[in-house]
Amino acid sequence: IAIRGINLVTKAVDILQGGSLCKLTSLHSCLFELCLSAQCLKPALRYITPSISEIHKEEGRFDCKHFLLYSYYGGLILTALNHYEHALFFYEQAVTCPSSSAVSQITCEAYKKYLLISLMLHGRLISLPNTRLKQFFAS
Repeated sequence: IAIRGINLVTKAVDILQGGSLCKLTSLHSCLFELCLSAQCLKPALRYITPSISEIHKEEGRFDCKHFLLYSYYGGLILTALNHYEHALFFYEQAVTCPSSSAVSQITCEAYKKYLLISLMLHGRLISLPNTRLKQFFAS
């Protein structure tokens, strides 16, 4: 059933982006989740590759959760495709994303994946910026 929604959500993302692949929308994370559920990762690649330089605000706001899920699901997709360096970057984005609240479950899961990929690629843990680590271990 998830595979049926991929085309629909892809079209919605394209409309919200207005022709700019560098614009992040709240639907990116939905698309990535559908692709993971359907085990059909190829449609998501088009939205992972470009650098995000703009955020589409809905009603003047953008929820940080959408960015966290975009980064986490993007990391999962890239890991499944054996693009480990790029996946490590996506997990790092999820872990280091500034947040005013306590560390979320998304952040914890991204950190676990970050540790695993870091060990696989480098044989050691690659340290994260200290600013987020203090908040992570205080929770």
